[in-house]
Amino acid sequence: MFQLSFVICLQYSLMLPPKALLFPSSSGNHNNMSFVSFLIILILIFPTLADADCNPDEKDSLLSFATNFPNLNWSSTEDCCSWAGISCDEKRYRVIRLSIPDRGLRGVIPSSLQNLTSLSFLNLSCNFLSGPIPDGLFSSFNNLHTIDLSYNMLSGQLPHTWPATLQVLNLSSNHFDGTIQTTNLQSFQSMITFNISNNSFTGTIPPICTNSPALVKLDFSMNHFTGISPKGSVPVQTLWF
Repeated sequence: MFQLSFVICLQYSLMLPPKALLFPSSSGNHNNMSFVSFLIILILIFPTLADADCNPDEKDSLLSFATNFPNLNWSSTEDCCSWAGISCDEKRYRVIRLSIPDRGLRGVIPSSLQNLTSLSFLNLSCNFLSGPIPDGLFSSFNNLHTIDLSYNMLSGQLPHTWPATLQVLNLSSNHFDGTIQTTNLQSFQSMITFNISNNSFTGTIPPICTNSPALVKLDFSMNHFTGISPKGSVPVQTLWF
């Protein structure tokens, strides 16, 4: 719409005789000069708007992320908001969704991911990611509500720090192990779905529901837990052990 309006204004100005622009009549002096000033401003800012891109720092972080995964084929000459798997906010300024499941990604999760601080949705499922989740990877996110890392080859223990806004966490079908401490769950006040099935966790089942009053779905199945969840701590609609 902006480009169309600019073209119409430019065409209109070209149709005006030179005297109308350079020597306007006294009666219309103010209006004509205002129009000329407006036209000059459009000419100056139009190239900047036409070249608008996503946040430069986030683009650099995504390019750093992509160096580990050549399958992504993200081009540095393109707006990162147009890349496959990337969604930006309405102003096309901040990256809010990164969804690249089943893309054959191999290797560890790059720590550059933590620079996408406006991210609200992350899906890296059904790939071949390995190694532990980088320490503090999610500590800088204030809007992240969904993390899906299921069906990879991730290992190690769960991070201690998660976004307080997190509602869906799916870590199923990986190689995570160790015990789950209460400190792992302290940020889960908004959690709705928690799935860590088909891993190698041990120890007792943690009292996650005392920290997550909104919890609806909980899946601890296909692990090596012992004991049962504390009495009265599992008021969820769907539960698998």
